[in-house]
Amino acid sequence: MKRRFQTVLTLCLAALLAACSLISTPEAEIPQPTQVSQETAVQPPATATVEAPPTQTPAPGLVLAVKEIHEKSEEAPHYEIDARWPYLEWGSDLRVEAFNQAAEKIALDEIEAFKKGAADTIYGNTAEPWFSTLQIDFTPTIDRNGVFAVLFKISYYMAGAAHPGHYSYSLNYDLHEGRVLALSDLFQPDTDYLKAISAYCMNDLKTRGRLEWEEGAVPTPENYRVWNITPDGLLITFDEYQVAPYAAGPQAVMVPYDQLPGLIRPEGY
Repeated sequence: MKRRFQTVLTLCLAALLAACSLISTPEAEIPQPTQVSQETAVQPPATATVEAPPTQTPAPGLVLAVKEIHEKSEEAPHYEIDARWPYLEWGSDLRVEAFNQAAEKIALDEIEAFKKGAADTIYGNTAEPWFSTLQIDFTPTIDRNGVFAVLFKISYYMAGAAHPGHYSYSLNYDLHEGRVLALSDLFQPDTDYLKAISAYCMNDLKTRGRLEWEEGAVPTPENYRVWNITPDGLLITFDEYQVAPYAAGPQAVMVPYDQLPGLIRPEGY
């Protein structure tokens, strides 16, 4: 199965992220998030904080916490779920709340789709304990200058299948503006940035012997839907079966920003 069980930025370009940090908002400057405290879905997170900038009105520190769901069904359909997703705390700031809603929606939508899939399997509804499993985890790829990006990794197994499946989601968020970023937001209008990214990725994959299916890396929005801002470049993730067989696993390519000359917006997005 694939994509919902078969549907499923040393050169951090100064101009891009500097522009992020210079965006004027009427609210306090966003501090760096502290690193991860955990919580369950029904418990409040731990309260590690960072100090607000001295020139700003004191505000609660930005905290990166984790929400989790652990669920096991001993009755048909048999399934087990272990899901983690990021949760930011910074008072009642609406921009942070919008990020939390976006991250939670990714996780909960996957859980809902998984449960439906588990109920539709023949083996999951037998008296024998054939379990379907779902794991959701994440890795922050950048968390500075008001940009917060996350790469979600999802692994699932449907009872009776030959092997588990894996796929990815990305969430790149501008905390200053309170919105999810599109890949096009990083680039100047009317530039063929996908062609440049695709050319770099295809060359990298070919060099490593990991490009079995070129159609999975041609410059289309669908092929480059999983991307993350990082300090070193754009991280492009190709899910299993997209450019290489299952046995080769998912493939990742880091596209350095200096390989995209004249494309990235000099003033930021």
